[in-house]
Amino acid sequence: MSQSSQSISYSRIAVTLGDPGGVGPEIVARALTGDLPPEGRYVVVGPAEPFRQALRALGAEGLAASLCVLQDPAAIDWEKGGLTALEPEGSGRWPAFELGRITAHGGDAAFQSLCLAIRLAMDGRADGICTAPLHKQGLHLAGHDFVGHTEILAHEAGVRRVVMLLQGGGLRVALVTTHAPIRQLADLITPTAVRETIEIVHRSLVQDWAFVRPRIAVTGLNPHAGDGGVLGDEEALVIRPVLEAVRANGIPVEGPLAADTVFHAMREGRYDCVVAMYHDQALGALKTVAFHEGVNITLGLPFIRTSADHGSAMDIAPRYCANPGSMRCALRDAVILAQSRQSILREPMSHD
Repeated sequence: MSQSSQSISYSRIAVTLGDPGGVGPEIVARALTGDLPPEGRYVVVGPAEPFRQALRALGAEGLAASLCVLQDPAAIDWEKGGLTALEPEGSGRWPAFELGRITAHGGDAAFQSLCLAIRLAMDGRADGICTAPLHKQGLHLAGHDFVGHTEILAHEAGVRRVVMLLQGGGLRVALVTTHAPIRQLADLITPTAVRETIEIVHRSLVQDWAFVRPRIAVTGLNPHAGDGGVLGDEEALVIRPVLEAVRANGIPVEGPLAADTVFHAMREGRYDCVVAMYHDQALGALKTVAFHEGVNITLGLPFIRTSADHGSAMDIAPRYCANPGSMRCALRDAVILAQSRQSILREPMSHD
């Protein structure tokens, strides 16, 4: 990140629209016209017309009329009031977007907009990005062979391993594996995967959340964390040796712990983060307590990235009835985390 960005008292957030055929334009419009942290500055990245249509549908005719549309990132004026949309180069080639339809040009728009936002952050023109949902089928129709946002982010940023963390409702949970079939989990949970996940989580909690000594809990894979080997041996053979090694390197972790109780313990204040072994082990708990306020955060990137924790909801997109809660929380968290990272960069501190 450039020195100039470190000297700015506010955080510059590039906000992608996701797939223009989904609820992305609506939830971004709702979020940006609501209460947001005063320390943030926001630029929408994506095709301007779907965003303008969303503003009009929500009754914000004045903002739609005054929307500033740019094609050159260097022309962004972060100090300027009102709303600004930065369109990807060549966006004029896309046909009109239709709400509720999965299309190749919708997938391409989502991909190109995300890549542009990543370049803004990598070039030091933005301090973080906040993403509305894309649609994986649209992405593939456009010829972009990625599973989703996380894989694109890692590829474009040149990062080998990133970690998915979600927070909301008093929980903060990170995942060793993400979208993997249950029958493959035992093979995917390797010592390297567990160790690198814990290391990235610890570094991020210090750098972006400003925890001096983060309290990290690690779940087991099996029920009751294996119950002494009766219900599985992954805890003894894989997870416990890794925890002993990272503790020896100065990272305070507890575990492997039973997943059916550890999230309750975190909500009671015992832990700052839970590292879980797989997707539903953690997200079932989080979405129960924070269905409309959960935020997806990608750790291990050279910039902040947050996202609404839901899909493109093509089925309801034409009705303009989407709940913007998760997107609002994602924008708020992008600002808070970027402010924390900027502060750490400006004033290095000891984390012993």
